[in-house]
Amino acid sequence: MRTWLPVCAVLALAAAASQCAAGAGDDDEDMFDHDEDRLVPHGDVVVGSVFTDGAMNATALVLGERVHVLAVVRNKGNGDVALTGIQAHLHSPYRYSLSIQNFSVMPFEEHGDVPPILARSFEYRFRPDPSLLPIKYRLTLDAMYNVGGRAHKTSFFNETIVMVEPPLDWSIATVIKVSLALVGVFLAAIAFSAVMKDKSKASSSWAFLTGSTSSRKKKQ
Repeated sequence: MRTWLPVCAVLALAAAASQCAAGAGDDDEDMFDHDEDRLVPHGDVVVGSVFTDGAMNATALVLGERVHVLAVVRNKGNGDVALTGIQAHLHSPYRYSLSIQNFSVMPFEEHGDVPPILARSFEYRFRPDPSLLPIKYRLTLDAMYNVGGRAHKTSFFNETIVMVEPPLDWSIATVIKVSLALVGVFLAAIAFSAVMKDKSKASSSWAFLTGSTSSRKKKQ
């Protein structure tokens, strides 16, 4: 019995080692499977974009105003391309991994098919948060699609843009408010001028009285 104890211990250690090795192999396979599942562009798909309403140009967007982007998906292959969605992201211009605002995904599952050797345009809309600072940001636009049953993603816009404040809206209410403010300032200026004149008259009268009194004392 004593002879078998060391042998049993060695066998147990060997079994444990083999299980650990098998587990490590499974982890490696999971890691490679995860890499294969990452969304990458497809060579037969080209995506372009044009900014329309809500943008001063492709590099200047207005805070709080809806931006319209026209994405053109071109299928150069022989198989169908099914656009599933478009999404925009706003990043820090100094650190790409720092996300400032993630906009909603606009789905296109029902009408996102692009036949072979053809191109289709799709409209995407998003609105920058009006509370953001009017500074530079990094804007990315991603198109997600399926080709041959596999998911892919193409980043068709990845540039630095400038957020600007919206122009002043001179509505009737704004004009009335500004007019009332100007009238208030004008009345305050008139009141201040009247007070200063009263003080000036009072000081002149006091100087006249003190001057008359001193002249009388000198005569006496």
